[in-house]
Amino acid sequence: MYLQNLGISYIFGGKERLNFTVVVEKLKNLFSIDKLMLEGGGFLNGSFLNEGLIDELSLVLVPIADGASKLCDTI
Repeated sequence: MYLQNLGISYIFGGKERLNFTVVVEKLKNLFSIDKLMLEGGGFLNGSFLNEGLIDELSLVLVPIADGASKLCDTI
């Protein structure tokens, strides 16, 4: 109710886990959003790819040194 009182729209994308197919369908049906641009890492990109939600891909890799010892996946 807090977000509604502030006039902020939100959606739920699944019960047990985030279901990106449900999210994309709700964005289309409730807000008429037909195109999305993902700016995420391997988890987000891979999830959309695994659920068959990507029909066009432009991948931009930018080398960044953040000091972390762990490597991140792109997809």
